[in-house]
Amino acid sequence: MPHDIAAGRPAATLRKGSLEFLAFFEHHLSVSSKVLMKPGDLDPHFKTGSGKLHDCVAELLRDKPRYVRPTGLQFAVADLSRDPDHPDLAGSKIDEYWEAASTAKIGIAYAAFQMQRDLNAMAAQNAATLKTEADLFRFAQSQWIATQTWAATTTPIATPAGQPTLALADRLLLETKKGGKPGRMQVPSWAKPEPAKIFRATPNAAGVLEVSFKLPVLHGHELWERPVQRGEFGAVGDLTYIEQLYTALDGSNNEGANVTIKGLGFIYIASVLMQSNLFDLSHTNGLWIGRFFPGGDVVAPPVPNPLPRTPKDLQSTRAGRRDGQEIFAAQSARSGVTFMTLLAQNRLVDAVACDHIRGMLDRSMFYAAAPHSSKTKTETRSPVGDALRDRGIKVDEIYSKIGIGSRNNIWDIAFVRRTTPAGKRLSYAISILDSVQELTDPDDGPLRDIAFDLDECVVKANR
Repeated sequence: MPHDIAAGRPAATLRKGSLEFLAFFEHHLSVSSKVLMKPGDLDPHFKTGSGKLHDCVAELLRDKPRYVRPTGLQFAVADLSRDPDHPDLAGSKIDEYWEAASTAKIGIAYAAFQMQRDLNAMAAQNAATLKTEADLFRFAQSQWIATQTWAATTTPIATPAGQPTLALADRLLLETKKGGKPGRMQVPSWAKPEPAKIFRATPNAAGVLEVSFKLPVLHGHELWERPVQRGEFGAVGDLTYIEQLYTALDGSNNEGANVTIKGLGFIYIASVLMQSNLFDLSHTNGLWIGRFFPGGDVVAPPVPNPLPRTPKDLQSTRAGRRDGQEIFAAQSARSGVTFMTLLAQNRLVDAVACDHIRGMLDRSMFYAAAPHSSKTKTETRSPVGDALRDRGIKVDEIYSKIGIGSRNNIWDIAFVRRTTPAGKRLSYAISILDSVQELTDPDDGPLRDIAFDLDECVVKANR
């Protein structure tokens, strides 16, 4: 069924070409039975508005005015130390729709593992008829294409005169409104899911197809080794999809991000982010991936006009940089800590998927007191980890995704486990977005000071 993203708002308030109507795909919470995801199923159950953490952050905002800026600089912290299933949440401007830089790449990984779950559910629930990999992938494509039709019909809607139908074009269409009438915005063929590029499906002992990522021949090496060697700028064309995904998260490789986006398709990614509530439709903010990296806008988010733009200062104008553009890759401070909290709770698909994603984001070898995994190298630092290390604090584990802008601005979304000198075990998710380094600021602008102060708030909240 097409989902009216604009419910309760006049169509004229939406940016032209944005996702006003999108038929959600079916995303499965279970493989064996048809239990479909809907907003609210992945609620991290944050507690807000009172308590020691809230009071400490409120004091920071009162006493340190440099932590509050009119544009950008949002942050949040979620404390899982006492109650990992009901964390305390506090922050500043936590629900503001804002640019994500490369922190948005975390959404690609989640969507990829959700597609694996969805395919396994289709295979298990249609085992009598789906016997080969080709059967399954054809069935999946037919199901996905069938959702992108107007009203409650699976009959492809007619395209303008002289153009092929949706089924023959083998493309998905996004529904928009023009002049109050249903219209169509055609999406390139690579914007639809291409499971054959990502997965393999083989029958198990019972004859049911099981879907897994295509893997390289490792010859005694570990999965992370080749991707980490490619770093931020290395070519990824010879890597398998999951290795390309690894380069996008570990090294923030833009080519890796763009190839993996194309494998999933923007529509599928949007559907996952909205139904998981990482993009919050009720508040029109959160995690959104609607462009390539570092640029190439494709799908605008369903937010009211005018679509927020990044600041454009004199320095960026002179340098010919991309600032001042509409924001097609977005994050909110809340969505950042929500992602990391769900990752810690093993709720992004399942524990196996979360373990893989944590491996891609693991920066512990730079900041931990002792090794906790077999991953011994990463190509990307964590500004939050830097903040703690600057103060002599060693973590037990840290998982992080950095973002870097062109205005001397920096992002970090992280999950930290550490032990205090008194033996207290702390666990918290933290997101600090768009910290601009002014001329008088130290490295990473106020981000490192904010990260340290939020860590201190977690310590105080657990005394």
